[in-house]
Amino acid sequence: MKHTALKSLVMPVVLGLAILAAGCKGEEKAKPAAPPPPPPRPVERPPVAAPEPAPPPPAPPPRKERTGGKVVKTVATAQGKLNVVRYGKGSNAEYALMLGTRTLVDPEMRPIQVAATNPRSKPSLVLLRFPSKDKHCPAHFRVADVTRGKDPKVSEEFGNCSAKPKVSAASGGWKLAFPKAGSAKPRTWTYSKGELREAGQKGTLGPMGYSGPV
Repeated sequence: MKHTALKSLVMPVVLGLAILAAGCKGEEKAKPAAPPPPPPRPVERPPVAAPEPAPPPPAPPPRKERTGGKVVKTVATAQGKLNVVRYGKGSNAEYALMLGTRTLVDPEMRPIQVAATNPRSKPSLVLLRFPSKDKHCPAHFRVADVTRGKDPKVSEEFGNCSAKPKVSAASGGWKLAFPKAGSAKPRTWTYSKGELREAGQKGTLGPMGYSGPV
């Protein structure tokens, strides 16, 4: 009897709880879903400035003419005095070629000799010999062109190591024939109208003050 009465009391409570739970679930289902969060705002970056162009390299300092040299050879040319100038003494001496105060060949540690001129009086062309202590190649040559009314120029070095080329007039300039020197074959150059040309080769003329082979 007691068991039946207890059951009759419990059942309404359980039923009430079930109804309450169902109601809560219905409310949860009926509750609208939350809206999605807004997309993240893009980060604004400041515009990147274009790199400034690199400044131009500084201009080289003006060339200073060397002083204190001693003139050891002078040729009176069509443009004035062409001087071989020596700086220092003994094995440390350096030699330069100057037209007045203008340097045509920078100082270097080997003598400069005048091998020939064309014409002989107030020449426009001066053949320069650069002797060497090398027994296998005792000399090289260059032409100083001091033609009146033109910028003075000095050619590149040339020769086949012979110290005594045969120099003859040709086309207002020179023909320079170098005999066989040791194992070097004979070679011939001409210099005319400002152009140095080896037989069978294109002519070239080094810039003023140029002091080495092209």
